[in-house]
Amino acid sequence: MKNTITKKTKLTMLFTLLIFSMGMAQDQNDHSASAIIGNWKTEEGKTVRIYEYDGKYFGKPIDNSGALREQLILKDIEYKGSDWQGRIYAPKREKYYKVVIQMTDEAKIRLKVSLRFVSAEMEWEKEPEKD
Repeated sequence: MKNTITKKTKLTMLFTLLIFSMGMAQDQNDHSASAIIGNWKTEEGKTVRIYEYDGKYFGKPIDNSGALREQLILKDIEYKGSDWQGRIYAPKREKYYKVVIQMTDEAKIRLKVSLRFVSAEMEWEKEPEKD
């Protein structure tokens, strides 16, 4: 009987530790929905400003003079708890495609673009805020 209680206690402690560890790992990947707001440098060296409007996030390119252009690069982006999902514009095809955005750290996001059966990933870096 004593061995059975000890085994149950060990299993309970192990299970509790496992659940706690999973929670800690999840907390490290969670970000507030607004963490995506800011200016992001694309892999091509262009800057995209992501902003919030009416509960969704949008992204527009910034030209060399610092002016915001009208073309939406990202649209209807919604925060889903651990990532953002919406649409991204592909200029070469002149179409919007599904995109999932994940924050890899405070200054980087990974964008996974789905084109039917094919997907591509890119990484953008957050530009420091100017005073």
